[in-house]
Amino acid sequence: MTYIARFNPYDMADEVISALATGRKKLLAHILKDLEMAVQSGDSQHLMVYGPRGMGKSFFMKYLKIAVDKEPELAGTQMIVLPEEQNNVSCTTDLVNMILARATGRSTDEVLTLWEETPEAWKESKQQLERYIHSKQEQVSNFLLIVVLENINDFLEKIQKDKVKESRFRKLLERTPGLCIIGASPKAGIDSDYNKRLFKAFKNYQLKPWAEEDYLNYFERRRRLQGSDEESKENREKRHRQRSKLRAISKYTGGSPRMAVILTDLLLEEDVLSTASTLYGLIDELTPYYQDLIKNMRPQGRKLFDTLIREGENKSQSELATKLGITQSAISKPFKWLQENGFIQGKKRSDSKHFSYAVAD
Repeated sequence: MTYIARFNPYDMADEVISALATGRKKLLAHILKDLEMAVQSGDSQHLMVYGPRGMGKSFFMKYLKIAVDKEPELAGTQMIVLPEEQNNVSCTTDLVNMILARATGRSTDEVLTLWEETPEAWKESKQQLERYIHSKQEQVSNFLLIVVLENINDFLEKIQKDKVKESRFRKLLERTPGLCIIGASPKAGIDSDYNKRLFKAFKNYQLKPWAEEDYLNYFERRRRLQGSDEESKENREKRHRQRSKLRAISKYTGGSPRMAVILTDLLLEEDVLSTASTLYGLIDELTPYYQDLIKNMRPQGRKLFDTLIREGENKSQSELATKLGITQSAISKPFKWLQENGFIQGKKRSDSKHFSYAVAD
């Protein structure tokens, strides 16, 4: 039986990742082109892939690594993926030590966090990284070290409390030729604050929600992967019913690939009792997930989100503003934040030029 991981695609075989990759070909092509340009120019180009939890960031990073390893133009690169949980990384020196450990084949479990990031420790670690990259460039002239840093927002929140730490990370990005950091974040705009030292440090790409077509394509790929290609009248009718259910799922899950994985499991499951048990378990599993999402919203965004739910969905911006007793311009910024971070989505009304908004998932 093919193993499909819901939360850690790095446990999945490369051929399974390649067989199931859905709706990300354009994004993959853009990032591969950026990496090829970085190799050719020698300039430091850093990238950020963002999207809400469950949007498939880890899956995409594994998909990207497979593509990088196969791309002839990137044959001179080394791509490493740092552990998703990084409690031992509290400063840029810790991060560099993690990069060096993974790049040289050592266990990242051996990397201990610094009690204090001294100038001497920072200088030594950065020089070690520069020497490593230089030694590789002597072997391969267009060498590029690509580092995937998931949950980069957690790391940035730690260092942005200290201007010195923040400056060191900026220096790592700007003054380390041959290094490319690809961050993954559930939040949009984490380098958009003009007053921060990391302003516009990354080229940003959004992982967009799946459309109905993506759900259908994913289901067909899963079905083929499980060897369910037998053609018969009964099977065709069954697939037709399943595809009808998928169309409904695509609407009510907000285009979340993770939810597609879970709910496709249910569609492929024949045992009714097992399906019911999975659904009950899913409710328990997702309750803390959604609680965390709401807690992590910005205060004004949370007020808008709560009002949208309590007053009934499919409201326009102006209708929401009226309900709150304020002007539409007053809610425009937090409203945009909710959209960019995948909490709400809009649909154009048939009877006017305005959009109606509802909870995305």
